Amino acid sequence: MLNTKTETEALALWCPMGRARWGEVAINRQGVDSAAKGTCCLASACAMWRWAAPANPAVASKKKAPPKPTRGFCGLAGPVV
Repeated sequence: MLNTKTETEALALWCPMGRARWGEVAINRQGVDSAAKGTCCLASACAMWRWAAPANPAVASKKKAPPKPTRGFCGLAGPVV
């Protein structure tokens, strides 16, 4: 899947749903290219976060569980494939 991110990568991205208080109003951006502090992605702490399936999942057996995913994407619009 293209455009998946690790949680660390996602935490640096702007979130269109995030809001920060600025005086009496809630803001999302500070200018054209600047996210307001507190409006970045929450990664797996967000209800919209979706884990991507591993590229080569191990065959699950009774003794070995499949690997946990390490990459994900924002479920707001879905992954870019």
